[in-house]
Amino acid sequence: MRRNRILLIGVAAIVATMLTAPDSRADENQYLAQIADALNGKLTSSQAVTLGDTACQAVRSAMANGMTLGKARSQADEAVGYAQQDMGLNLTMADGMHLVDAAVDQLC
Repeated sequence: MRRNRILLIGVAAIVATMLTAPDSRADENQYLAQIADALNGKLTSSQAVTLGDTACQAVRSAMANGMTLGKARSQADEAVGYAQQDMGLNLTMADGMHLVDAAVDQLC
């Protein structure tokens, strides 16, 4: 019984730390490197980071509303699609998905 309680307290502490930790950004260079060979379209670094930030915001919002990571990523795909259109870019759906994948891996 005591062992289970200690384990539960440890898990709760880890979860609390993850939820209250400030947003730490991974190296943007890693994000840019991950998308460098994956995209068919051309983006500046600034455009790519802006779209990555859009993806992260969509994922965080969706997960805060109780969605699974898969559904949150779908929301992010959609958000990145709209954002790239608003930016006047002509990226493919696959490009958008690569951006979301890299953002989740490196920026979020």
